[in-house]
Amino acid sequence: PIRLYSIPNLMRYERPQRGRLREFWQFNADVFGADSAGEIEILKMSISLLKSFGATQEHFEIQVNDRRFVDFVFHGILSLDQDQATKLYKLIDAKNKMDEEKFLNQVEEITGHQEKAKLFKQFTELRSVDDIKKFISTFFETTSLADFYHSKTETPLAVSTHVKPLYEFFDH
Repeated sequence: PIRLYSIPNLMRYERPQRGRLREFWQFNADVFGADSAGEIEILKMSISLLKSFGATQEHFEIQVNDRRFVDFVFHGILSLDQDQATKLYKLIDAKNKMDEEKFLNQVEEITGHQEKAKLFKQFTELRSVDDIKKFISTFFETTSLADFYHSKTETPLAVSTHVKPLYEFFDH
């Protein structure tokens, strides 16, 4: 694998805001030519870098998004069609800009089902690996994310050779 990093001076193409100047410095790190081991390496490097600056676990959080998991929830658990899924993706982006009642009404309108809207709300409230494991366990007989991904070979998650090592990292 090829490992590259850079610390460029960048400019935002937007109006400056409080605490967000137009000009800023950004640290970039990339691993090319590696499977999920490269993603794990980036996560470990990020954690190590933050800790080297004196940060503790209370000072930061690592947020990981996996579109395949979201797609599986939308299609495999909520049984949504592609049009409904696309609308929910857009709604997620606007979630924090509207009150909860309006959000839930729009979810119910898109899904056409109150129970699906409740499940979707649960999904949007997942905040940790433990939350995800608990959510998965309500539908499947496993709480191991690696096992979950590995066992779903008939779903859009048939990417277990790429994803499983990443979720094994979170299982420990």
